[in-house]
Order: sequence, then C-alpha cells, then structure tokens
Amino acid sequence: ASLYNYTEADVRLSESYHTLRSLLTVEYDINGCPLTPFVSVEVFNNMSNQFNFDKTRYSAGIDWKVNKSNSIELSYMYQDVNAENDDEDVNSHFICVGYKYSF
Repeated sequence: ASLYNYTEADVRLSESYHTLRSLLTVEYDINGCPLTPFVSVEVFNNMSNQFNFDKTRYSAGIDWKVNKSNSIELSYMYQDVNAENDDEDVNSHFICVGYKYSF
C-alpha cells in the first residue's frame, strides 16, 4: 500500500510541470550603519503554459548585521497569485523573520 494518495494523472502533471523562478533584489548599504534595507521581486513562470505568470512575490525589509558572523532579517512579503493556478488561489501577506550565520 502506498503512503500517498496520488492518482496517475497527478503524477503525469507533476512530471510535466516546469517553473522558471526569477529573483531581483536591490539593497542599499548605508556606510557605517548595521542596517541594510532591501526590496525584491520574485516571478514564477509556468514554462509548460507559454511562460505565463503563476505568481509574483514582492518583498521589502531590513537586514541587521549584529556582528561579523550573525545577521537578522525582518521583512514584509506580498504574494500575488494568478487565478488560473490550481495549487494556490489566494493572494497572501507574510511577515518574515530570518537569521543568517556566516563563517
């Protein structure tokens, strides 16, 4: 018995679904300041459907460099989903918190 309840049509769809993700980020390094503001846009293109947009994500936030090795990110993200996309059918708002360690 299978752990997953996938039909053969689901498997064929996943095998033929190809997405191109493009991300553009702009950040501004303020000289002598530990805060770095940024904005970004990420576009998901469905390559199986003539490069139609599946969704677009817009983000804005700050990256706080605590010290040489540690930084914390706080940002807001808006996700705009194409109505034709079956997986996700609602636009969403996110508050994102991230941690980075560099060595």
